[in-house]
Amino acid sequence: MLYNYNADQANTCLDSKPIIFIGDSVTRTLFFQLAHLLDPSLPEAPANDGEKHSDHPLTVKNGSEVSFFWDPFLNNTHTLDIVRSARDATRRPALLVLGSGLWYLRYANSSGGLSAWEANMERILTEVAKSPVKSADDVVILPVEQVVSSKLNQDRAMSMRLSDIDAMNSDLSHRPRQSFWVKDASRPALVFSAGIALVFFADRSGLWLKEQKQFNSWTFAFLSLVALLVGFATIKRSDKDLGFLNRDQTDEWKGWMQLAILIYHYLGASKVSGIYNPIRVLVASYLFMTGYGHTTFYLRKSDFGFLRVAQVMVRLNLLTLVLAYTMNTDYISYYFSPLVSMWFLIIYATMFVGSQFNDRTPFVLGKIAISSGLFAWFMKEEWLLETLFTFLRRIFGIHWSAREWNFRVTLDLWIVYVGMLVAIAVIKIRDHRLTDHAYWPLATKVAIVMSALSIAWFFAFELLQESKFTYNHWHPYMSWIPVIAFIVLRNASVILRSASSTAFAFIGRCSLETFIIQYHLWLAGDTKGVLLVIPGTPWRPVNFVVSTIMFVFVSDQMAHATTTITSWICGGRTKVALPLPATSDTATELELHKNGQQESPAPDRSRRWVDRLADSAPPPRGPGFRIWSSENESWGVKPKLLIGVGAMWIVNILWHY
Repeated sequence: MLYNYNADQANTCLDSKPIIFIGDSVTRTLFFQLAHLLDPSLPEAPANDGEKHSDHPLTVKNGSEVSFFWDPFLNNTHTLDIVRSARDATRRPALLVLGSGLWYLRYANSSGGLSAWEANMERILTEVAKSPVKSADDVVILPVEQVVSSKLNQDRAMSMRLSDIDAMNSDLSHRPRQSFWVKDASRPALVFSAGIALVFFADRSGLWLKEQKQFNSWTFAFLSLVALLVGFATIKRSDKDLGFLNRDQTDEWKGWMQLAILIYHYLGASKVSGIYNPIRVLVASYLFMTGYGHTTFYLRKSDFGFLRVAQVMVRLNLLTLVLAYTMNTDYISYYFSPLVSMWFLIIYATMFVGSQFNDRTPFVLGKIAISSGLFAWFMKEEWLLETLFTFLRRIFGIHWSAREWNFRVTLDLWIVYVGMLVAIAVIKIRDHRLTDHAYWPLATKVAIVMSALSIAWFFAFELLQESKFTYNHWHPYMSWIPVIAFIVLRNASVILRSASSTAFAFIGRCSLETFIIQYHLWLAGDTKGVLLVIPGTPWRPVNFVVSTIMFVFVSDQMAHATTTITSWICGGRTKVALPLPATSDTATELELHKNGQQESPAPDRSRRWVDRLADSAPPPRGPGFRIWSSENESWGVKPKLLIGVGAMWIVNILWHY
């Protein structure tokens, strides 16, 4: 519950310090409401004299100054001066409130739209973060206000779209939630280092004991049921349709799949074919999202620059590489990171070749067909992979098993390409407004029925297989069936699209870290055993609870730290640019039920969840190590990566196996 302050209590809390509001009309409304709370004699709204789009300085009875500065784009010199101001504790404002967003949408052609808004917000947040002294006791960044489209005129409704507002708020909400003024600027590096140290001592020392995994079908069912109940108990509903495969939904999807995989690994259920087979489909689902998300990004944004490639690759591999050296393990033993990295590069190469013709669907389909054919041939000719790995071993000192890698790749050989094809289909359905077609409701119902039957058929098929090895033969060619069926069923109605589980989404946002760290901190012996934080057979349930809490906490912290360190290495400051062309629309809001309302393309919609599917777009950067932080402009991302690759090359050559 929120506490309702009266005027005396509010003035006491603010300690007679000034309050500053800067922003648009939404910010101005909050300004007048707070001023009226502090002093009921002050107005609740601006005077209707044609001067509302101006500054409004007010003084409350106790002498405190409450000021509003009109700057709907948060980009004028006065705003930056206030943000950069370094005041001592007695003179600085108690509260600095910044709000912007709708004006960037309303006047996208002149303001630069979403891309300009994001760049400006990053600049402001960076200025606040690197300030040695607070510009205010507390700085509040307001979310972008939701609009009621039905109450807007046609011009405003076309420009201020709910999907764009959702993208802007998603951008703000997915930035690291940490204090702007951490005295130790290297906090993410310290968190990362402490996490690596904990993982090392957990699995490479006698600090904690380890025991063998023990599979029990009742335990597996119980843990799965508990996870399911927690997920259902934390379901939240949005008051609007969030769209097809929206960010909350994909985070939830990754989360519950990761929990299923974790339970599967903890109990050593790989010997049970009826459990192994569906788990293989979950891994395929991750790869499907990789193909879908990156293809959508490149088709809509056409951003083939080196920076994004570096961001994705560093984000995916930083933790994995550090653990491989620290734990003296094989990089590809943490197979998920190298697998997703390889597929990202394949998608990038496929979409990059002839990218100027990516607006021609037959050309893109042809590229995908050629890419899939060449890659399938490469993996089938085992000598090619053996030759490549021999070259890596002799030149770079990299010792990888070609046989193991061939197994990992060929097991999910086609699902990424299926994701790419679905991305094209979704974009074309939206571009051609097929959801408004008279037969769309009928097609939707048929798809739902077929999907339900497909799920039932899959479970019957996989349970009837003689062994998991028999199923592995079929998996590359049929894993897409349950994946597509689940997507259709999950998006079958507005209610389903607008609901998601916060617990599952939380795990989903750190799923990469949980998958990697489980090898040593939750499990042990490189996943061969179970970590005993609390030893003793009678204490196994307690050990499970304690180790799980520790494992999830460390994974979450490492996810935030890795994201920040990635931004140190790669940078990520987005320059303000001219509005992107209409073809840069990245929305993927395929509605499975016709809503009867046609949508017109927005002037600029440059950010959606697909832009960050691999957390590739870093948050505002805090100051880090001087060499790696992008504040040292003499060090570009390429020199930093060359130094890192060179260091790994030297270590590999000197490493004793």
